[in-house]
Amino acid sequence: MFGADEYGNAVVLIDGELPMELEASTRRAQGNCPEHAIILE
Repeated sequence: MFGADEYGNAVVLIDGELPMELEASTRRAQGNCPEHAIILE
């Protein structure tokens, strides 16, 4: 779901619908993000 660019900044690797098998781990990432920069719609 997430990766890093050449500067170490987080980037989203999936465009479009989130696969169901990644939903739980993505919600954990959202909850653990100290900047609250991950928003799931």
